[in-house]
Amino acid sequence: MLRALQLLGYERVIWAKRHSERYLLSQEGIDYEFAIVEVPGHSVFFEVEVIVQEDSETLEAKNALHKLCEKLDLHIFSDEEWFVHVEQMDSEANKVVFLNNEEDMDFVNKELGIHLARHRDNS
Repeated sequence: MLRALQLLGYERVIWAKRHSERYLLSQEGIDYEFAIVEVPGHSVFFEVEVIVQEDSETLEAKNALHKLCEKLDLHIFSDEEWFVHVEQMDSEANKVVFLNNEEDMDFVNKELGIHLARHRDNS
């Protein structure tokens, strides 16, 4: 994967550790996928998605999503709030990985090994 990014011309990527749990919720004929996302040692937030078949359904789905979140008393980030949060995560919890740096690549290989071992243990 990282080699593919290098071939595409990327010199660096953001390494972002996350733990998430996904839930499905059906309301009024619409299926929502919620994810509770933990940024270890930093923050917890939610993501919610609605799948539409046609572009013409996007506005209706977005309105339904906003209505549901309001009903559940969940705050939806504005675009500006989201980008501020991403910048905060990048500076406080994420790591810039330079794809041509041996130490960074050792870090990535170690972290991927830990992740794969956890995945095997949970299978």
